[in-house]
Amino acid sequence: MSNMADLIAGTSGAGATMNADADVSGNTWVVNEDDMSSDLDTKVPTQQSVKAYVDGQTPLELTASPSGDLTASGITTTMTVDANTVGVTSALHLDTDGNYIEADANAAATMPCMALALETGTGSKQVLLSGFIRNDAWAWTVGGEVYVSDTVGTLTQTAPSGSGDQVQRVGIATHADRLYFNPDLTVIEIA
Repeated sequence: MSNMADLIAGTSGAGATMNADADVSGNTWVVNEDDMSSDLDTKVPTQQSVKAYVDGQTPLELTASPSGDLTASGITTTMTVDANTVGVTSALHLDTDGNYIEADANAAATMPCMALALETGTGSKQVLLSGFIRNDAWAWTVGGEVYVSDTVGTLTQTAPSGSGDQVQRVGIATHADRLYFNPDLTVIEIA
């Protein structure tokens, strides 16, 4: 078989089989053979039974319960942080110079929040772009939405409501001390 598209299209021939670990266009596809029929024109592996291992990497899998206080599991990167008085979990905005500063719902120029700090201080620092983060000092209501606060660099479950405030949902509480951070970049200004 030359590639996965041929497998799905059935162009490799009716009755074709696939080994549990078959090389397909340089990638390894793990297929549960019970989900295969002898006629590939009518049935292909279900999404749940296929995992792609691209460039030797395993599929992205996040841990919903980071192991310790001030830890995270998700998509991270190293960026220059110019302002961070809160420390780990500080809500960060990508400023006009390409560096991060603290987000503040009181100031349109510091919104939207695009990352959370994973290190204290400023300079070249790790930030969380999306994923789960834990802070034992939080006391969230589980299932409640989380917003950027009008206190610089912090988060809240109370949507800002003052005139001129910027409202941005950045995630949802999954536990009293954990947050699934997945910022919606839509920001609404209160009149």
